[in-house]
Amino acid sequence: MRRIGASDPAVNSVRDAHRPHADEPSLSSSAQLSVASRELLYALPGEEWRIKAYLLVDDIYASLVPGWRPDLERVIGALLGYEREATERFLAYHGFVRPEVG
Repeated sequence: MRRIGASDPAVNSVRDAHRPHADEPSLSSSAQLSVASRELLYALPGEEWRIKAYLLVDDIYASLVPGWRPDLERVIGALLGYEREATERFLAYHGFVRPEVG
């Protein structure tokens, strides 16, 4: 799975391998309306499994205490096709550093 724009040529080669995901607007504890979002996921032929895996990780994320989970961010980065080094730089930028092993 990769992030692409509507004008990307890859959009034309996508089969019915998308699943819209929308959150309903809700009131937060501070009585402010939260922002509703719609996530439309596309995968190239043969890569549809990435959507199911991404949604599984997203469901796990939603079931946990709010906050960032570097372990799940690494999985999401891999599913989106980012290089491991890019994901680690992203996490380091946000203050998460992988513990040294050995």
